[in-house]
Amino acid sequence: MGRAGRTGAAAALLVGGLLLPVVAAPSALAAGDAAAAVAAVLPDALADELSARQTAQLAGALVDDAGTADAVATPGAGVQHVEVAVTTDDGGLEVAAVAVEAPRAGAVVDLLGGLPSVEAAGVAQRLDVGDPVPVGATSVAPGRAGDPYVGEQWALPALDADRLRASRIAVPVVAVVDSGVDAGHPDLAGSVRRGYDALTRQPGGTTDKHGHGTHVAGVVAATIGNGVGVAGLVRADVLPVRVLSSAGVGDTTRAADGVVWATDHGADVINMSLGGPESSDVLARAVRYAIEHGVVVIAAMGNEGAEGSPTSYPAAYPGVVAVAAVDRRRATAPFSSRGAHADIAAPGVGILSTYKGGTYAYLDGTSMAAPYVAASAAVLAATVPSASPAAVQRALLETAVDLGPRGRDVATGYGLVDPTAALLRLRDGGPPRQCLAGVRPTEVG
Repeated sequence: MGRAGRTGAAAALLVGGLLLPVVAAPSALAAGDAAAAVAAVLPDALADELSARQTAQLAGALVDDAGTADAVATPGAGVQHVEVAVTTDDGGLEVAAVAVEAPRAGAVVDLLGGLPSVEAAGVAQRLDVGDPVPVGATSVAPGRAGDPYVGEQWALPALDADRLRASRIAVPVVAVVDSGVDAGHPDLAGSVRRGYDALTRQPGGTTDKHGHGTHVAGVVAATIGNGVGVAGLVRADVLPVRVLSSAGVGDTTRAADGVVWATDHGADVINMSLGGPESSDVLARAVRYAIEHGVVVIAAMGNEGAEGSPTSYPAAYPGVVAVAAVDRRRATAPFSSRGAHADIAAPGVGILSTYKGGTYAYLDGTSMAAPYVAASAAVLAATVPSASPAAVQRALLETAVDLGPRGRDVATGYGLVDPTAALLRLRDGGPPRQCLAGVRPTEVG
C-alpha cells in the first residue's frame, strides 16, 4: 500500500478488481450443453464432482464476463465472481473463479463449497494499491562508487543495514506479490527471477506498468554497491508475481493464485503490500497453505490511520506478520492503520527506491514498510533454513525495539524491526528483548 510522494494524502486501502479469465462458453450454453459450459470454467476434478442436477444449476447461473488480462475487470451490473480453493490430487492447492449472476452468487458459493475437494469458497473481493507518483530522483546515475542515492535512504542506518549485511548468509528468495517487477531496471539487474503473471496465468511478472511492485522489490534487493541508484536492505533474489493491473488494481482470486504459485516455486518469504477491508476465505486458505509449507508471509497494515483504520486483509489473517509504518523519528506515520493485529513496524515515510522505467521514486506507505520486514525475515529464513515461519516471526517480535507502551500496542505492534538482533536471536538463542504477552497464539508457536 503506497502513498504518493512525501506529503500526499493517505492512499485508500486496497479496492478495485481484476479477475481470472472466466469465459462461460456461451455457445455451449445456447445449445443447452451444461456439462461443457461448466467444464470450460472449472478445474476438471471439480467439474467431475458435480451431479447432473448441480451441473445444470451452475450452468444456468454462469455469465460471459471475460475481459482483457490487464483491464480493470470490475464485475458488470448484476455480476459477481465466485472463487474457490481446490485440493489437487498431489496435495497442492488450486485457485479458480467463475462469473455468475449476482442474485445466484450465494447459491453458487454454497454449491461449490459443499464439494469434497473444495477447501474454501466465496465471492471474490476487490484490491488495489492507489497510484504512486515518482518524486525526486528519477534517473540512474552510473559510474560512481557505491550507491549514489544511498544518502537519501534513511531507513538503512535506522535498521543497521551494514551490520546485517556483514553476516554470511545464503541468498534468500522473496516473492513480491504485487504489480510485477521491472526486471530491466539497472538497480535490479540479475536479482529478478522469472516469475508468474496471475492476470494471464502464464510465466512472467517481470514487467511493471504501475511501479508499485518495482518499488517494493528495490526496498528488499536493489543491488548493493553497483555504482547505480539505491541499495536494498539485503542481497536477495526477487520472485515477481503479478496480481495487479497497470492501474494497480486486483482481487483476492488473483492474489490467492499468486500466493500458491510463489509457495510452489521456491519462495522463502512472500511480501504482500496490498490488502482490503473485506476478508476472503480463499485468500486466507492460500496464506495458510504458504505458512504450512514453510513460507513466511508479510503484509502491509494499510494506509487509513486517519480514516478509522478499517481492518485490512491479508494483514489480519492468522500467521501473517502485519507491518505498520514509522518515520525517521520513529513516530507512527499518521496514515499508518492501527489495530490489535499489528505485529511490528518499519520505515515507511519518504522511502526512495526503484521505480518503473529505470527510474526512482520517493513513496510513503505501509507498502514500503512491509518489504523491510520481508527482507529481514528472508535473512532469518536463509540463515536457519529449518526454522518454521512461527519461529522466524517470534524472533522478529522478540527483538523489536519497543516504541510505545511496554509490549504490544495497536500502532506499532512490538516495535521497530531490528533485523540483526532477530538474526542473532534465531541463530544463537538468548533472552528476548521484551515480553511477548498478547502474541496471537495461532501465529507464533
